[in-house]
Amino acid sequence: MNLYKWSCDYGRMGCVEGLFAATQEQVDNLSGKTVYFGEILGKHSEVKITFEKGDIKKVHDGVPDWIRGLLPIGYDPVNTYEPCCDECGCYLEEECDCCEEGCIEG
Repeated sequence: MNLYKWSCDYGRMGCVEGLFAATQEQVDNLSGKTVYFGEILGKHSEVKITFEKGDIKKVHDGVPDWIRGLLPIGYDPVNTYEPCCDECGCYLEEECDCCEEGCIEG
């Protein structure tokens, strides 16, 4: 487990960020995936972020003991990601070949 951080600025609506513990594999698996955070910036905000390689930065190798009990701070995309399709991992309104009627909102 390593310590990672990320942030996304939404202008005057606010900033969404997080500091969390994860493995390198878990972070790599988020690349290209859309994570739905809900209405975290207010009513009807519907925050969803598609993470690309490099959006999540490693802060520290390993997780220091003094911070382990405080995590996550902010939002943890690894534990928030829930695909609606078990076959391909697509999410929300994305179209995929394995979902005949399209994906339903999760």
